[in-house]
Amino acid sequence: MKLEQKEEKTTSQWNLPGAPKLPGLLQSARIRRDENQMAKIVRFYNVGGPEVLKIEDVPSRQPAKNEARLRVQAIGLNRAEYMFMHGYYVEPTQLPATLGYEASGIVTAVGANVDPGWLNKSVSTEFVLITAASSSAGLAAIQTVNAEGAISIATTRTRAKRDELLVLGADHVIVTDEEDLVARVKDITGGAGARIIFDPIAGPLLESLAEAAAPAATIFQYGWLSVAQTPFPLIPAVQKGLSIRGYWLTEIVTHPERFARGKSYVYDRVKTGQLKPKIAKTFRFEDVVEAYQYMESNEQIGKIVLTVGE
Repeated sequence: MKLEQKEEKTTSQWNLPGAPKLPGLLQSARIRRDENQMAKIVRFYNVGGPEVLKIEDVPSRQPAKNEARLRVQAIGLNRAEYMFMHGYYVEPTQLPATLGYEASGIVTAVGANVDPGWLNKSVSTEFVLITAASSSAGLAAIQTVNAEGAISIATTRTRAKRDELLVLGADHVIVTDEEDLVARVKDITGGAGARIIFDPIAGPLLESLAEAAAPAATIFQYGWLSVAQTPFPLIPAVQKGLSIRGYWLTEIVTHPERFARGKSYVYDRVKTGQLKPKIAKTFRFEDVVEAYQYMESNEQIGKIVLTVGE
């Protein structure tokens, strides 16, 4: 995706039907008075922390087949990008590399094969365990669980985020630095365990999650924040008949029918107020280094966003 700016607005070359690539989203641009289009991008030449990021100018272009141009108004930061810049993301880092995974704005132009229209509760008593719940994905999971009538159990490492997670909709919060995760889940569920577990941490934690799971539960692994070895919990998996599966966004966005259903689900619930994005803090595009340093602090609750100046 190319994020570009027109008349001080930011737009994007977005490949709509394909999978989003980490390299390339974190970009802005401007069309100068002489009509020469130049895009500002965030690029890095060495793996490392936020200090390796540089803002550079590169030539822009018109949308190609299956692409749209987006006037970007805000850019969301993700842990995946942080892992990518350090060189241990699932997608290999090929230097020099660019960053970016998500952005919001207005479609201003479309290429071939893109619909011009882009221009200008089930009731349940299930328990769902959501780890690293203060992330934007974690908060969205809490809201989704609530919208479906299930009971959300959120985890956070320290007590500092506990009260706000409760305010933001979590039915229960487990402070893992102070409480035994498995014991608390068993207590909350009356011994039944969690029917669905949504986890971006992996590593040794997976063994505890398997112990906290209900019979026939499903554990979704959508990240590897621990970067530690992740042993397969064979005994509880066999005894309980657990399903432990990976999840990556591409399995939705590369499947048109699933992608359409997913977008419809989200848009409908945003309209009803069941899904409410939570912004932890905003930074100017020019302050991208400070934004990722804030991510490193782990102080945020919700999404960190880069704003693109008018």
